[in-house]
Amino acid sequence: MGYNICLIGTYPTANYDEECGVGIFGSDQLNGLAKRKQFSRFRVVAISNRKRETEIPVDIVIQKYNQNSWAQAGNYLDNKLIEAKDEHTKDVILYQYEGGLIPKFNKKGKVIAEIDGRGYSNLLKQLSRDLDRLQFVQMHTVKPIKKAGRDYIRNIKDFGKYADGIMVMIEDSKRLLVEQYGISPLKIKVIPHGIRENKETWEEARRRLNIPLDLELTSEPGLRSLNKGNHTFIRANAKFVDESLTTSQREKYCGFLAGRLHPGFINQEGGIYAQRYNEETKKIIDSVKIHRTPIRIQTIKDIKKADWKKNDIVILDKFLELPNLLGVYASSDIIFTPYPELDQSSSGAGADSEGSGTPLISTKTRWACSTLKPYGPVKRQGIDITDRGILIDNGPRSCVNQGAAGIHYLIFHKDKDGQLSRTNMAHKAYEAGLSKTWPEVSKGLLEFIETVARRKGGTGAISLKKQKDSPKLESILSN
Repeated sequence: MGYNICLIGTYPTANYDEECGVGIFGSDQLNGLAKRKQFSRFRVVAISNRKRETEIPVDIVIQKYNQNSWAQAGNYLDNKLIEAKDEHTKDVILYQYEGGLIPKFNKKGKVIAEIDGRGYSNLLKQLSRDLDRLQFVQMHTVKPIKKAGRDYIRNIKDFGKYADGIMVMIEDSKRLLVEQYGISPLKIKVIPHGIRENKETWEEARRRLNIPLDLELTSEPGLRSLNKGNHTFIRANAKFVDESLTTSQREKYCGFLAGRLHPGFINQEGGIYAQRYNEETKKIIDSVKIHRTPIRIQTIKDIKKADWKKNDIVILDKFLELPNLLGVYASSDIIFTPYPELDQSSSGAGADSEGSGTPLISTKTRWACSTLKPYGPVKRQGIDITDRGILIDNGPRSCVNQGAAGIHYLIFHKDKDGQLSRTNMAHKAYEAGLSKTWPEVSKGLLEFIETVARRKGGTGAISLKKQKDSPKLESILSN
């Protein structure tokens, strides 16, 4: 049996306008599946916050804030899949669910909220009418039910009812779905976030990106926004330099924010949040002192123009294409992700740090706790140094203090053999990541699809609508 894949979710454009974490994930997921002979045809339904042209493999675009666009996409896709149907392949629909980031409409089709809309759920129900199709929901974050809104809960319940399978990235997400949302564990498969194994060495990446070999570099790569903890990153780095380094050592250390502002974040609510972001950055520049002198921050568009030794923080305000993005991971000594949202159960930055063998400092998100300390338990409060990375609290003050302490540990601490502790930490993380490369992850997804296909074929082929009276058998069951 072969399979045709239809992915529904955010997806990259040729000029990267839709290039976000979930979009990159979907692209990597399709590329991984394309290398397996069981998958023959691929199509994408791209969800966009603006008008965009279709381009291979994008078959149709859903305009995120247009209710009619959602309905038209469902009808188009339903007909298209029927037209392409054949007896040798089965259609598989993969929904990339971002935790509710779909607009909610009123009865007149006007957007009344930017989250927890029913777009995915309505598509899922509409396309489930053809019982030969297989529908899977990839959940990037699972909220505890106490933190979930009414529509979010309804969406998850619908996934449990209408989807043939649900993929999550950590065991804790599966536990939440089973215990709090009442979804059958048979419908859920834990498949870790795929990892791009980085073959470029630290020295090769440094030379290619023109980063000095005698510089210690702590980075936070990726699109910037208020919910990425970028300002905490700056403050923690400043505290480390001020309290741990001498004036001469200051010239051999730099913090690096690598990525432009998230395009969705720039446009959100008329740009008010982007304005707040820039105001907070200016506030730091005006107030934070290092060795009684102002913090030095350089913002650039070209990585090769960075003045690493004359600045405490370098901000690269540019989208990083994949070679340079992986180059930042490979060339960094530390990756630091002080994300404030602890319910996050996936992390592209964390996955790429594993694939590059670069030590990670992270707030105690669900993903980070399950990845950096898989055998637990994680300290409820305070810094937790594990053999795969460092976990810190997310409060504004504690995150800055513990983040600075974590950087200090990874820069200076040595084991009993005199080797930097971060070296062993990096090896452990890299080895753990080898089982989560995209080829391995696509193998796990294929196995889940085949298991569900066999299960659905075996239980749904015959429908017994009327029960015959069987008093003898019923009496056996009741004993």
